Amino acid sequence: MRISDWSEHQMAFLRCNADHHVIAFNQAEFTSINHVAYEMPSFDHFMRGIGRLRHHGISPLWGPGRHGPGNNTFSYFADPAGLVCEYTSEVEQIVEDAWLCRVWRRTPELSDLWGTAGPPSKDVRAHMRGVPDPGYTAWWLS
Repeated sequence: MRISDWSEHQMAFLRCNADHHVIAFNQAEFTSINHVAYEMPSFDHFMRGIGRLRHHGISPLWGPGRHGPGNNTFSYFADPAGLVCEYTSEVEQIVEDAWLCRVWRRTPELSDLWGTAGPPSKDVRAHMRGVPDPGYTAWWLS
């Protein structure tokens, strides 16, 4: 794994192939899964996927838009269990010998380069935050 970029001191984007990132680690007060991304083969597939979800009554929590780090499209949804899922496409491709890791400022303009989705709302951030796992000791003590 190699670091592709940082989102200030909050998030690290890591890669294991030419994709800008295959996983990102975000600092938080507890461990949780922020979201799971599904990479669509093209922008057209990405938009059709959003359309199919809307057809079934599922509206995006956030998106569609285009992120700064990774330059990928995004649209976030909640699955029936409450896990946040992302449809994405056009993830930036890294040329290993030419890539320079950079630190992206955490600004609304960089969370959505198109300006179509804007920054995530407090509700979206809370949904993506997840819930703390009480752990084995909580079960054992109850």
